[in-house]
Amino acid sequence: MPSEQAPPVKRWTDRWVSIFDETGGGQSEAKIVRPRADGDVARFLKILRHQSDALRRNRMYREVAAYRTLNHPAIPKVIDTNVEKYEDTSYKLYLVTEWIKGTTLERTIEENGVFSYEVAIQLVIRLLDIVEYCHANDTVHRDIKPDNVILNDGDPTAPFLIDFGLSFNKEDPPAIGTPSEEELGNRFCRLPELSASSRARRDPRSDVTFCAGILLYSITGFTPAVLIDENGTMPHQRQNIRQALRDTVPQEILSRLQLLFDRAFQNNLSLRWQSASTFNRELTLLMQPEADSEDYDALRERVHAHVDQPHVQAATRVQILVGNALQRITSIHDQIRDDEGGQFETNQTAYHRTSDYAETMLGLTTVANPRPLENWIRFRAEVVGNEMVVSASYKDSTSILLRTALDDVVFDSEFERRVRTIFYQQIADML
Repeated sequence: MPSEQAPPVKRWTDRWVSIFDETGGGQSEAKIVRPRADGDVARFLKILRHQSDALRRNRMYREVAAYRTLNHPAIPKVIDTNVEKYEDTSYKLYLVTEWIKGTTLERTIEENGVFSYEVAIQLVIRLLDIVEYCHANDTVHRDIKPDNVILNDGDPTAPFLIDFGLSFNKEDPPAIGTPSEEELGNRFCRLPELSASSRARRDPRSDVTFCAGILLYSITGFTPAVLIDENGTMPHQRQNIRQALRDTVPQEILSRLQLLFDRAFQNNLSLRWQSASTFNRELTLLMQPEADSEDYDALRERVHAHVDQPHVQAATRVQILVGNALQRITSIHDQIRDDEGGQFETNQTAYHRTSDYAETMLGLTTVANPRPLENWIRFRAEVVGNEMVVSASYKDSTSILLRTALDDVVFDSEFERRVRTIFYQQIADML
């Protein structure tokens, strides 16, 4: 039987005989084969479809390199290949691995429907075990999707992870790397860090997010597609997916599961699950029944577990920052009243705050001749990307008072001068 050490041959037919065709992908054909020389053990054969494409030949080389680096019972082992000759186009590249007798997760759900939440969680727990092993061995898969997960003998609790063609290993030679202008990932779940020219295309947290997408898909049958859609909603917040979750997951589990998805589908990598082991642990805890009652220490620990999550802390920090900005403006508002010896009264109305911004309306009126304000100043502090922007709108005109990085917010003298100027403009117009 051929082995990894056997000299490469130019065509797979020199060593293998087809038993039957399998479903291939867009980049390859697939067959179940047996050795031509001796033996009857069935193997899985993958043949590169676009043999003249240098990038795809490189990818097949990368895939074999990943398979040979990894030694996990749920990752197929290489039996035979000729990818060492990827630079020689006279060699028709192929790869033979162990044959996993089963179907892909995608085909299983298409044919038989979704799993119960318990089975889906068990599937993803085992998938995360595989991913954690890959990451410990410096390999990031970058293409985890239902078509790349095979259920051994159709058992959803026995997944295999396949197709490492887009994987990254820190030992890969630069020549084998994927060009930075090419978008990676898949349509199952498009991640911002895998977009063209991203500087985080080798981040292992992407694989963890894909696994969260697998969990969502296994329970609902819907793909995450994008982390944030055109309406600003995460995958589990969209109407069809939210209803599917309500229909299949008990409420006491659903509220906890939604919290896990809240973190998994953050657009910002630093706010997501930071490792496969951490997400795995939370899913394992989700499967454990909660006690009927909890004492003070246990309840306090649960509260801290929630507020200590990175995305909760980040949201809290945003709330504090935008609130502080309006407090500064209100303080200047009051200071002007004091500076002018009590000749003016301060006025405030319509304070409003959301998760991303806060705004209020302020103005000054004379004590000697009080009358309702005709023209309020609307102040707004909001988060735009990684910056905080503070603006003032007065008489249909908006001016920027401050634009500063979120991690280095400074309310300087120029900010105060601009705030004072617009207040005095409002007073002058009133007089």
